[in-house]
Amino acid sequence: MSMSSDEKLLRIEQRSSVTWIVFEAQRAGRALDGHLGEQLVEALRKLRRDASLRCVVITGEDRTFYSHAPCDRDCAVCSGSLDAQIVSQLRALPVPIIAAINGDAVGAGAAIALSCDLRFVSEDARLIFAPLASTRSPAAGLSWSLPRTVGRSRALELLFTGRPILASEALQWGLVAQVVQPGDLVSAVETVTAELALVPRNRLAGIKRSVNHAEDVDFDEAAEFERLIAEIPTDED
Repeated sequence: MSMSSDEKLLRIEQRSSVTWIVFEAQRAGRALDGHLGEQLVEALRKLRRDASLRCVVITGEDRTFYSHAPCDRDCAVCSGSLDAQIVSQLRALPVPIIAAINGDAVGAGAAIALSCDLRFVSEDARLIFAPLASTRSPAAGLSWSLPRTVGRSRALELLFTGRPILASEALQWGLVAQVVQPGDLVSAVETVTAELALVPRNRLAGIKRSVNHAEDVDFDEAAEFERLIAEIPTDED
């Protein structure tokens, strides 16, 4: 079925200083199409300009998260370029981003979850980084982000085999922060977002910038960057 470019495939919910991005149920469990990806990129760009924002939560409706099984067609979605734009926008947001993984996160869906700062997962959800149907190499920056999260050997295993990672295993490997009962996922995330909403935005941004910067520099440069960030006045100063 063809999609109209103005059809809304995701929902934006503003809960005080926290924004929830919710993939609509009829689309979240299906392969990503260009319209959904474009809407997500545009939503993230707008959020970067929101000075009142303290946190972003990304989730799916009901018990579906986000699925993308690449194909061999020559398009922005299938080539991975749109997925990379989404991940780039996520990394550029200056506030914490939480993935509330309420169902299977497949392919680019798993990459999007991995690009969030914190991941809370329902105990019946799975992460699948490389769908077996895919004939392409990793996309959405997974070749960069996955080894940094689970190590080179485990990353290669997951990309070679495409095997699902159960929630309990994801917790053991450090892929997620918490595993919760399906009915408790939203409340668990809301507890954390309520705490983050009390922290000055500049402080949250400074922490995120410092950690992002430290991923590819040595200790001395990371420590110096932390010192420079600490000199920036917070919203409380």
